[in-house]
Amino acid sequence: VSAANIELRHYVPSDMSRKPRGLADLDRWKASEFRLFLLYAGPVVLKSTIPDSLRDNFMTLHCAVSILCSPSSCAQYLDYAER
Repeated sequence: VSAANIELRHYVPSDMSRKPRGLADLDRWKASEFRLFLLYAGPVVLKSTIPDSLRDNFMTLHCAVSILCSPSSCAQYLDYAER
């Protein structure tokens, strides 16, 4: 997971405030790095690296947070995000 996350550095646009770091630096991650992992990198990095049940839980969180981050989606899908 850590190596795959670091590898994504080459594909993250320059307008993102921080580039992905490895899990060894997790205790020093900033909120923007957690956001990058949760909303963008996580679904790609975790696709084939963790068990399906854990990935499904992560993807549920990913979908809920994605909905809540979008004002238009939040109004329409708030009930879904709360579940």
